[in-house]
Amino acid sequence: MADTPSFTQATWAVVDLDALAWNVRVLQRQVGSECRLMPVVKADAYGHGAVAVARCLQKEGVDWLCVARSQEGIELRQAGLEPSILVLGPLAREALEICASHNLIPTLFDTAGLEELENLGKKRRQKLEFHLKIDTGMGRLGLQLDSLSEWLGQLARCKHVRLTGLYSHLASIESIRGDDARRQVERFHEAAAQVEAARHAPKLKHMAASSAILDLPEAWLQGVRSGLVLYGVYPSHRASRLGLRSVMAVHTRVAVVREIPAGNPLGYEGTFVTQRHSRIAVLPIGYGDGLPQAYSNRGCVSLGGHRVPIVGQVSMDLTLVDVTDVPAVQRGDEVIIFGEEGRGRALEEFAHDAGISPYEILCRVGVRVPRVYRQSGNVIASRQQAASGAATTATPAAVPPARS
Repeated sequence: MADTPSFTQATWAVVDLDALAWNVRVLQRQVGSECRLMPVVKADAYGHGAVAVARCLQKEGVDWLCVARSQEGIELRQAGLEPSILVLGPLAREALEICASHNLIPTLFDTAGLEELENLGKKRRQKLEFHLKIDTGMGRLGLQLDSLSEWLGQLARCKHVRLTGLYSHLASIESIRGDDARRQVERFHEAAAQVEAARHAPKLKHMAASSAILDLPEAWLQGVRSGLVLYGVYPSHRASRLGLRSVMAVHTRVAVVREIPAGNPLGYEGTFVTQRHSRIAVLPIGYGDGLPQAYSNRGCVSLGGHRVPIVGQVSMDLTLVDVTDVPAVQRGDEVIIFGEEGRGRALEEFAHDAGISPYEILCRVGVRVPRVYRQSGNVIASRQQAASGAATTATPAAVPPARS
């Protein structure tokens, strides 16, 4: 029986919480018990559903979470999540106040942010903790090494802030074992030595994200920010394999099967023309659901154990696949876009077809695609997300099984 949601949706995503818990344990074994996992649940936990994912992580003993924006942290606090929450992205003055009110830990990158946080701590009569990000070579956010001495001088004059964490971010993914990544680690240690020489002792230093967790042990330090690997997806074809399990699978159903004579154009602009009498299945999924237009006339999906090619342009709501060589395909048959190990295609392979990052594929899965949460072989909850982003979660009712 397919894990279809209780509402009338023909396209849905299954989130396997057992796989998520498995990955947490595998990653913790990889880095050792003295190194904290700091799972990244930004962008709605890479499309998986931040609250449901964070609850599962909390049950597994995870005591740190990372988000990109203060609003993401607020959502977790309002859902009753207790772990420490680090906001990785830049924050306006108003957002710093939100962090203080919701027990979120901000990241600082420069002297202006330090001044704003100090003034806020003074106003609130609190000593506000923060993490400092060092730019070791990414070139986006972070305090540059040649500015660190001056910044530490400013910090010494502050009375209402406390530096509790120090981190950086590696730019290399494909070449994580290369010299560039190792030079970044060396620069980080230089920065940490300056900070400690100034009599600060941040209790948590962290640098490794997914690629480095797999292949650069010298970057593990006291914490690792597990992002894509947490969800069972490898960031590069070169990355070492750990036996992680894919957490998300996207499904749909055949809406209709059409008999199309040879020589007929299909879809917008007629970019595909049938070369034989063909059976074409119409799928109720399109770029409005997160299936990129880059899959037009390329790539394939899984139907009844077969791989069937996408033909014509992917439109907002519909996609066509050629099922001429798959007998007995009918309306209502289940189609796996990606995921479901052993039945569907791995996300990395699916993403490779269109030259798109697996990060992007996960985050593209649209708000109108309901998430169905599976644990111990049972559907335990589902979430329908409205266009506004507001989500509702309920236990799904039983639905008829799909044809197999």
